[in-house]
Amino acid sequence: MTRKPMISIRWKFMLIIAGSGIIAVVVTIILLATGLILYQVPFLGDTLEYLYRQGLAVPIIL
Repeated sequence: MTRKPMISIRWKFMLIIAGSGIIAVVVTIILLATGLILYQVPFLGDTLEYLYRQGLAVPIIL
């Protein structure tokens, strides 16, 4: 009876770690895609760069 909870806790940790890793990969892919789109569109890139310099782009993205 004492072994089953340990296994389930380990599986929960594994799922949490894998899920957070997948989420991080998806977020980086989305950021790279938006970066490429903004790089192709100069006006949006300039405005976002200006907002980023003012420190406003990170809260807007999040």
